[in-house]
Amino acid sequence: MINIHIKISLQIYIPNDQKIWYNIFAKEKWHIAMEQINEEFKIGGCIKAWRQKRNLIQKELAARVGMDVTQMWSIENDRNSPSLRTISRIASALRVSVPQLMSPPDGCEGSTVAYMGGTTIPETPINNVIHAGDTDLVRIMRTDNGKDILPETTLKQLSEIAAEAISLDGQFRTSIPTALPFSLPITKSESGARQLALSIRAHCNAGSAIIHDVLAMFEPYGIRILEAPLPKYNDSITFYSHQHQNFTVFLSSSLKGENKRSRRQFSFLSEIGRTFLFAHNGFKTYRETALSRRFSHHFAATFLLPETTVATMVNSLHIAPDTWTWELLLRLKMRFGISAQVFNIRLKELSLISRKKYTTFDRKIKAYYAKHHNAEPEVQIDELSYRRGDLLALLEKRMG
Repeated sequence: MINIHIKISLQIYIPNDQKIWYNIFAKEKWHIAMEQINEEFKIGGCIKAWRQKRNLIQKELAARVGMDVTQMWSIENDRNSPSLRTISRIASALRVSVPQLMSPPDGCEGSTVAYMGGTTIPETPINNVIHAGDTDLVRIMRTDNGKDILPETTLKQLSEIAAEAISLDGQFRTSIPTALPFSLPITKSESGARQLALSIRAHCNAGSAIIHDVLAMFEPYGIRILEAPLPKYNDSITFYSHQHQNFTVFLSSSLKGENKRSRRQFSFLSEIGRTFLFAHNGFKTYRETALSRRFSHHFAATFLLPETTVATMVNSLHIAPDTWTWELLLRLKMRFGISAQVFNIRLKELSLISRKKYTTFDRKIKAYYAKHHNAEPEVQIDELSYRRGDLLALLEKRMG
């Protein structure tokens, strides 16, 4: 390391053969390693170190600079070289000068601590690691329930499939760290799960809207979704890669088809809830309990069925708790892309259905599942006249 005064002229070539000259004048001494003064200088690590020092997640810095989070990830990982104009905007967003941005902040040299969603990931090895190829994987949740214990051969097969998918992402440079706010404090309770679901909706700019494809919604946030045949009683399984800082969610191939869409979405969102419990446990595998299971299920139900959205729709049709009909229940549950069972339970939680109606529907739903191999009961809906059909579904009850 040496102290030098420098004056740099950089010639940057831009499309259409337009040339722009920039002059950077340094009036103070910079501590710069000699190997940095060449055309291959990598600035990504310095940007990342300064972002972490400012306690910002990639999404927040990207928003301040006015770019997509995937672009910011590419810059920090030196996949794309930023223009000097972009470097200047990043420096301004981080409240540093361009010369300062060229070096990591004091005390950050050599740091191997990574961040995901603002949460520090431990540098110590994660327990129960499965090595598949060049990838490290860990199943985020385990249980002592005999119905859920996976054979080692199944774990090995799934980990190999995940490793192949991660490798493919690497080849096409499409792999990104999971960009969910794992630094959010959570309370392991039903109310805590509901609050977390609303926070994640806000994070994903979903508000209180009805979401018809939650899988597509979460993929850009670094959640890898794969399909595979899973053992009975396992609709979904999730692995985490410390090396790549992202999650791979396996959904059972038995959930294929439109009539399984609601169950598929609920299983997927339950896994998202479990990723937060995993992060809350220091990114270490945790044992599932009745409490953690209720947490993940309430997270999924609230995410799909926000209270204000459900209440607004029910109230707009003037449905009293004791005036629900079977057809109306099925019509509205299809609008939310949720199973009849989950919708019925959610109505009960929100006191929007009477206990008698809830019990009647609960028995009918379970009988239908048993007879049709867990397929969903459906009704025909004319998408151009939702409300008219809803009112006709109420007509018979009201006339009676």
